[in-house]
Amino acid sequence: MYDIIVVGAGPAGVSAALYAKSRGFNVLLLEKDEVGGLIKSVSHVTHYVGLSEDESGETFREKLEAQIADADIELKYEEVIELDLRYELKKVKTRQNSYNAKAVILAMGSTPKDLGLDNEKEIGVEHSALGLDEEIEDRIIFVAGGSDGAAKEALYLSKLAKKVYLVEEKDELGMIDEFKEKIEASDNIEAMTSSKIVSASGTRDKITEVCIYDSAEKEEKLFENGEDEFLIFAYIGQRPNTELIKDSVEMAGPYIKTDGVKTSIPGVFACGDIIDKKIRQIATAVAEGCTCAIEAQKYLGY
Repeated sequence: MYDIIVVGAGPAGVSAALYAKSRGFNVLLLEKDEVGGLIKSVSHVTHYVGLSEDESGETFREKLEAQIADADIELKYEEVIELDLRYELKKVKTRQNSYNAKAVILAMGSTPKDLGLDNEKEIGVEHSALGLDEEIEDRIIFVAGGSDGAAKEALYLSKLAKKVYLVEEKDELGMIDEFKEKIEASDNIEAMTSSKIVSASGTRDKITEVCIYDSAEKEEKLFENGEDEFLIFAYIGQRPNTELIKDSVEMAGPYIKTDGVKTSIPGVFACGDIIDKKIRQIATAVAEGCTCAIEAQKYLGY
């Protein structure tokens, strides 16, 4: 029996667990993979207070992990497969065990979207550049996306790659001015707006060609590798990991509908990428995690 179970150990879930633990609650933090969520795969973490110089997703993840340990929070690496949240006593089932709690905080995060190519796995479309420095070096890189996240990764890749094509489906880049200026100033990044990667041929070891459709020009542009080696990265957004919960709480499309952080079930709270909101940043996720813990405290009557 736990006071609070937190499902997911990204920034939102870790924040919720830390604040709940600091208030004296018996907390269980469940994570199916690694602490950090999507942030662990980011090459360079920016725009968050207290960052170290050249903070990467991996160093940020390590800090989260250290905070969990320092706070003596019980962390178990188990995948949650079933949630029964209807009653006052909530039940959380993993592949290994079943747990009970008086309150549950949902922070399952999100998963990167694929490009939708038929052979996406075969050609090895990547969602993270970390650990791939040797493979990136001197290659031609295609980065799908035009957001801040795509810009950060394109800038990181450009330090090693021969050339980076930033391929954005919309007619203009959707990133903040800071990143636009850096992209424009780069001598080996070329932005292709109104464009989409529609096909690619080859294997993960050798992509032989990439076809991009330019909707403004209404033409396909074929890139054949010749002596160059290609890699493709996708940063076109995320889908919320709400499959487990979508039939249990009120939803807003694929996202959980909340009143602040309260779901439609008393004693069940949600934060981070899985909730319906306008701003999706580390700062907002961490704030929501904190709020979840405080609202859970109120619900439990402490």
